[in-house]
Amino acid sequence: MRHALYLIFIVWLGCRPPEPPPPANGLVGVWRNQASEFAPEPCRQASIEFRNDSTVFLKTGKQTLTASYSVERGPSRLVVQQRDLRSNGEPNCQGISAEFVLEHYVNPLYVDVAGDTLRIYRAAQDHDPFMTALRVR
Repeated sequence: MRHALYLIFIVWLGCRPPEPPPPANGLVGVWRNQASEFAPEPCRQASIEFRNDSTVFLKTGKQTLTASYSVERGPSRLVVQQRDLRSNGEPNCQGISAEFVLEHYVNPLYVDVAGDTLRIYRAAQDHDPFMTALRVR
């Protein structure tokens, strides 16, 4: 009898549907900031790229930030943890120094991905995103 239960368990494991893809799949791509028309041109061109190899690149004006990232499912949003954040030393699109940006960088990020729209929040319970971006590729 015990062997029959083991056999049923093994068959059940083999017949389970495949695991859903990792939550980062919807996040991977290049996203362009949906800035106000009143924002300076370099800020309207700001972008963030999440790659399959768990690296992220942020471009804002002359400034480029790079990091590695991981994604977990939170209770209501994806939680993006970034590690080893580095800068090219240039100021961002608002003229803010790289040192200041690195010292005040928001981590973790709380994100919603809905189709080709990415909303980034500072805290899990926030209602208004501090950045909305559209997928450009």
